[in-house]
Amino acid sequence: MAIAGEQKKYRAIVKQQFSNVELFESIDSTHFHPPYRIKGMICRKAFGDTTANLVSGIGSHLENGDIIKTDRATTVAKATISGRDVIIKRYNNQGFLNSLKYTLAGSRAKRVWRETYLLQQLNIATPTALGYFDVFYRGRVMHSYLINEFCPGPSLHDLLLKAIITVDEWPAICTQVNNLLNNLHAKGITHGDIKHTNILYESKQLILIDLDSLIIHRSKNQLRHNIEKDQKAYAKKINSDPSEYIKRKKIALNISE
Repeated sequence: MAIAGEQKKYRAIVKQQFSNVELFESIDSTHFHPPYRIKGMICRKAFGDTTANLVSGIGSHLENGDIIKTDRATTVAKATISGRDVIIKRYNNQGFLNSLKYTLAGSRAKRVWRETYLLQQLNIATPTALGYFDVFYRGRVMHSYLINEFCPGPSLHDLLLKAIITVDEWPAICTQVNNLLNNLHAKGITHGDIKHTNILYESKQLILIDLDSLIIHRSKNQLRHNIEKDQKAYAKKINSDPSEYIKRKKIALNISE
């Protein structure tokens, strides 16, 4: 399993990638929303010369977009910026201790931004992260934003609920998911939140999304424990009777036959 050496190699590649000023622009400014300080990074080719407008208007883009999910921890929306469809995720302020935790340890947006590019270096498909911003006030992270490319492929949930595939085709999908997890685990990584809505299916390829619980392990014991959690989630949520899943979700979502 690639624990220390391989991770160090690929982290160095990603770090070098981020240092390329032709590809990425670092942001550290108090000019966008005084007295707040905005720190982050953006992919230059994604939005061209609209960086200032993007950063200053990110909240409006989120609020005016199509809200996909909102709860105490996060708000997620699909939006269009400079003609490009994107997914914006805001990590909401959950109080002083939560703010202090992510100020000291680094924000979730920053971590997912970094790990997205690491996964891509490891040839694990996940939507490209286009930018992230941390919003600081008096030295503490108040909330953060992550911008990902929009992937139009349906989730495994939609494959079943919208009858894009038949239940007879589901075992082949399960085999693909199992192979994906084995590949991920062999590289010393666990996802931590395996379920139908966190895996997309596009051009017969699986794409992992929602990397908030993803861990790149340094300890084999910790890796082994978290592999078991991924495998249990796979067995319970994915590799189960698709007809029962469809029935249960239709009841939960009040969908008539």
